[in-house]
Amino acid sequence: MAVRGGSNIGLIISNIMFALAFIAALVVVINVDSKKELARKGEQTAKATLAEFIGDNAIKDNAPGYDAANAKGVPVIVHLSGEIDTLKRLIGTTTADEQRIRTDLGFESGSIMEIKGRMENQLGALSSDNDALVNRVAEQDATIEALRDELDALEDDHKDSLARVRRDVEAYRDQADSYGQNVDRTIKRLEDSRSALEQDHRSERRRLQEDIDRIGQENQVLSERNRDYEGKFASTRLRATTPELLIDGQIVETEPKTGSVYIDLGEDDRLILGMRFQVFDSAEAITVSDDGTTSGSKAVIEVVRVGANTSTGKIISSVPGRPIQRGDALINAVYDPNRRFTFMVHGIFDVDQDGRATEAEANYLRSRIRAWGGEVIDGDTLPGDTDYLVLGEQPIRPLLPNANASQAQLDTYLKQRGAFDRYDELFEQATAASIPVLNANRFFLLIGQTDR
Repeated sequence: MAVRGGSNIGLIISNIMFALAFIAALVVVINVDSKKELARKGEQTAKATLAEFIGDNAIKDNAPGYDAANAKGVPVIVHLSGEIDTLKRLIGTTTADEQRIRTDLGFESGSIMEIKGRMENQLGALSSDNDALVNRVAEQDATIEALRDELDALEDDHKDSLARVRRDVEAYRDQADSYGQNVDRTIKRLEDSRSALEQDHRSERRRLQEDIDRIGQENQVLSERNRDYEGKFASTRLRATTPELLIDGQIVETEPKTGSVYIDLGEDDRLILGMRFQVFDSAEAITVSDDGTTSGSKAVIEVVRVGANTSTGKIISSVPGRPIQRGDALINAVYDPNRRFTFMVHGIFDVDQDGRATEAEANYLRSRIRAWGGEVIDGDTLPGDTDYLVLGEQPIRPLLPNANASQAQLDTYLKQRGAFDRYDELFEQATAASIPVLNANRFFLLIGQTDR
């Protein structure tokens, strides 16, 4: 029973609490409704008041700012006053009226949005112009940069060129200094050489004068000896008073068909293969000139085979109508079966007749003389028992060098002048001693060698 009674008490309390909550909710609803009614009356009063200011139609059409004012929970007039203040601050004035604002902004008609549109168009045009100017500025900057780079390159080249010029100038200055020093040294050396040359010239003149005096004395001695030499050696020269003394051999047999001849000379007579002889009819047909050359020959033969006592020759040339016969006389200026003739060969020769005289051709002539039994005198001193003097091309008298000539030029002059003087001295000595003087052509004619 006690438990049951407790449950009833709890249920009663719950019902009481529910009744109290319902009463409280009912009071709240009544209160809310009262407030809503008051608000509705206030709204109607506000609309009536607003209609007095802005008109009933504006309220019905939701005038600008109405919704915004409701959203902010402020009166429309407050909201609009705030918007007006904001616009004035945006325009930059809080006291000016519309006309003054238009005057300050610079337009008499149209709305701000229209002005804004025109200004935006102008701004766009200005922006385009600005972009074009920016591009031009960029191009000008690029051109300036390129010009600056080119200027830098030119400055670098100029610096390099200037450096090269400076180096060249330094080099030229060094060369000029060196050249000046060399010129000074050369001038000094030339002065020394000139002094030495003058001294050498004076010494050479004294020496030459002494040589002239000595040679004059020697010429007197030679002139005195010449008469003795003429008598002593007259019988041994080719220019004999008796033509029989010139004959070296005879023809012993001929073969006209083969052009061969046989002579009475051989190895025992010191005959040499290849030697040539002039053929004469007899000793009486031989004509001898003052220089020792002969004439009257009718043929030339060459030895092609040498025996002990006889040899075979072939005819090299002959005079038409004058055949070679047995008993004809043979003559060779170099050869003599009983003795050796002596020759002095001096100078340079043009043996091959090519227009150039050389020492080598002089040596060839000496070798021919030796090969055919003659003796060649070495040196340039003419012995008194020389049989023939063979002279080469006559040297040209050299021109006297000037006072500024170098030592080498003086040496060349002295060498050429010595060769010129020696040639004349040998010719005069041979002429004074009655020694036949021959050139290469006359020499080869004497020995029968005409096919050079």
